[in-house]
Amino acid sequence: MKSREAVHSFPSIIKHHKIMNISITRFTSSDEPFFLKLYSEQAYKNLPFLPHEQLDKIVEMQYLAQLSYYNNQWPDAKTYLVKAEHLEIGKIILSTNKTGLHIIDVVIGEKYRNKGFGRKLLMLVEQRALDIGCTKITLSVATNNRAKKLYDYQGYKVTSQTETHIAMQKHLMKS
Repeated sequence: MKSREAVHSFPSIIKHHKIMNISITRFTSSDEPFFLKLYSEQAYKNLPFLPHEQLDKIVEMQYLAQLSYYNNQWPDAKTYLVKAEHLEIGKIILSTNKTGLHIIDVVIGEKYRNKGFGRKLLMLVEQRALDIGCTKITLSVATNNRAKKLYDYQGYKVTSQTETHIAMQKHLMKS
């Protein structure tokens, strides 16, 4: 197993006033089972009527199809494991381009949602973007995704919308 180098960390306050550091580290092959588990959480919730064995196969195929799509669309993208202290809580996929940083995918595990981790992760990514000279972050979110509220709260503005997705961006300024 490769050793990881923390890309960045940011203190996060969660329930009970416990301070935790949010960090993102480059993906290694040992993260794959955790990423598949993250992807599976939603599928199992949406397709509870299928037998587990059949659902496992469908979920794995969908997950691999998503990875293939991301690799074709954004060949330079980097995948990161999101951690809070020692806990693996999510993943984020980022791509840099001429105009800034693009958030391709971000997933926080079900049991870690609504605890401030998504907000702190966005703050961390925004700081990282500024550190590498990017002044704009773009993303796309499904119209029915609750994360849209988070992006609104963090100052992301809608740039276009289709029936299924909303494109958003935020211009960054050094403080």
